[in-house]
Amino acid sequence: MAGTGISLPGAVDIPVTLTGLSGRPVAARVTTLGQGRPLVMLHGMLATNIHWTPLLQLIQDRWRCTMLELPLLELEEEDCSIDGVTALTHEFINRFAPEPQAYLGSSLGGHTALRIALERPSNVTALILAGAAGVVENPISGSVALRPSKDWIRDRVGAMFHDKDKHITEPELERVYADLSDRRKARAIVKLTRSSRKQYMG
Repeated sequence: MAGTGISLPGAVDIPVTLTGLSGRPVAARVTTLGQGRPLVMLHGMLATNIHWTPLLQLIQDRWRCTMLELPLLELEEEDCSIDGVTALTHEFINRFAPEPQAYLGSSLGGHTALRIALERPSNVTALILAGAAGVVENPISGSVALRPSKDWIRDRVGAMFHDKDKHITEPELERVYADLSDRRKARAIVKLTRSSRKQYMG
């Protein structure tokens, strides 16, 4: 799958293949880093594992982090839904994180973490949510299919951050712009957002 690994000392980054609800293979990535209490980390719709880097630098001496990176914007058919993402995450847990541990989820990853906590409560010792979809709705979809401008992306995605000038860097802006300019990926964003909204968990 496309993506970049975490370039922190001690990080172990391996490609994996998961099987989704569609029965199709899904190329994913699992990264582990740190020591101490076990923690599963699930990223958001427009993020990858590399976005955890600032947090990892702060906690890796106290937490053994296992991160699943899914190609969310490349998912198809039944896999491109909150049910599909949750099913892929269940397979990841069975293979890489079967013991009870804390779960940290951001955005769509937060919605998935909530589903895991409800469906496998014995596996979840703590739940940490950051702007979880399914509870807090601040979607970036809407006019996605209309080829949004970079200014629109800066304002809309920036609304998700307390300090957007700090977090919406030019490289990030270019990356998100490329994703939203790709019709296939834009359709996946809309489909995942609608699926998440239909399963509101508030």
